[in-house]
Amino acid sequence: MANIKIETKNHLDIGKKTRVYFTCHPDDFEKCFKKICDDIFKTHDCAIYYTEDMCEAIAEDEKETDLGRNNLFVIPVTFKLLTTPNRAMDEDFRYAMEKHIPVLPIMMESGLDELYSKPDKFGELQFLNPYSTDPTEISYKEKLKKHLEAILISDEMAKRVRAAFDAYIFLSYRKKDRNTQTGL
Repeated sequence: MANIKIETKNHLDIGKKTRVYFTCHPDDFEKCFKKICDDIFKTHDCAIYYTEDMCEAIAEDEKETDLGRNNLFVIPVTFKLLTTPNRAMDEDFRYAMEKHIPVLPIMMESGLDELYSKPDKFGELQFLNPYSTDPTEISYKEKLKKHLEAILISDEMAKRVRAAFDAYIFLSYRKKDRNTQTGL
């Protein structure tokens, strides 16, 4: 069974960092993992969970604790990912969709749009393209930063949001206020 490992910015303690899960086709790990981690760490101090061996399955009982607690799944998209059986597409991506965990596909090769958008692949899910050459487009780094900001809020920020919206409602009724026809 696969062993989950953790990468952090400057290899510091994970503390209460937000969690990102990285998964890919086994042949893409070497060329994608470091680049994507570096891109994410430029804007966010999070913990990136992954397995070095992308061929090994993750035990069913460990999926909830190892995968289910992640805030985001990041998947580099390549021709091999879309055309050959692999854990990233066949298990990890499906798990994220079933559990409603946000997924961020990152297009690592050009010319895959039609294959990518098939219903049995990513369908309508938006992807980021670090190699886009469209000068009118917002840069990949800016899109990545905004996407991560929208999904990866810190524990401190989550506490502040909860505190701001913490409300108590007191409902009171008097007997004379009841509707005599309905008894309410």
